[in-house]
Amino acid sequence: MKVLLICPLPPEFNACRETLGLRDSRPVSGCRAARGTTGKNDVFAVESGPAKARAAAAWCKAASSRNC
Repeated sequence: MKVLLICPLPPEFNACRETLGLRDSRPVSGCRAARGTTGKNDVFAVESGPAKARAAAAWCKAASSRNC
C-alpha cells in the first residue's frame, strides 16, 4: 500500500520523517519531500506549507507524479 502524508508545517514533517525513518526525496513543486518503507507500506511525506489550497496542490502534484 502507498501512503501519502501531507504535512503543513516543518515540525510535523520533521516528526514524520524521524518517527518513520524516511529519507529525503526530490522536492515536489518546491516542497520538501521524504520517502521510505514502514512494514509493507511505501510512505511518502510532503511539507506543503499552511493553507488548504497548498495542501490540496501538494497532494495533487505528489499523487500524479512518479514520486509517489
